[in-house]
Amino acid sequence: MFRIQAVLARRYARIWFGGVLLLGAVVLFLTAAVVSPETILGGSWLAAAIAYGLARRVHPRAIDPAKLAAASVALPAIGVLAILPLTLHRLIAATGDSAGFEWWVMASLAFTTVTTLVTSILITLRARRLAKGTPMGRALSPWGIYGFGVLAACVPGIVFVLPVLIIAVTGLAIVPFLEAMETVLRRDRALLEDLELPEALARFKEAA
Repeated sequence: MFRIQAVLARRYARIWFGGVLLLGAVVLFLTAAVVSPETILGGSWLAAAIAYGLARRVHPRAIDPAKLAAASVALPAIGVLAILPLTLHRLIAATGDSAGFEWWVMASLAFTTVTTLVTSILITLRARRLAKGTPMGRALSPWGIYGFGVLAACVPGIVFVLPVLIIAVTGLAIVPFLEAMETVLRRDRALLEDLELPEALARFKEAA
């Protein structure tokens, strides 16, 4: 019973973490012209960390952890995908003015929308297959997803070499998060491997 609670807490926390980062990215693109992008970036990471901590302690308990497996690794990866690149860009250009970075945020929306959508879909497929334990092939491997993401960046930017190169370099920071998806689910399973999950859930629901 304790192990089920631990896995539930971890999975809910990861879902909330990723969801808040994704929301932060949406707010960033919608309000970059009127609100400081730096404020939104910093606030998004802080809010995501707080949401993670709260979700570890306050979450629904009578639910099968397997139902959350895919979302618990897909949402964090997609959230990081949406906001980490611009965070890195701002850190690299820390000496630049905010007005210039506001323009960069809006330009990024034009050049990264397609690659973000394609990569998010592939991340979701990877998460679902990892959760089910089914083979996924090279296309859904971390480096396969990275490669397709870079190719997708060429759709709006094939005549603009620099944006594609920036996406390719920045995208390298996402690969470790894609690799961690499998590690995280394996760790969750290790907590449950000694349990007869259906019977344990039945006892857990009765106790709740």
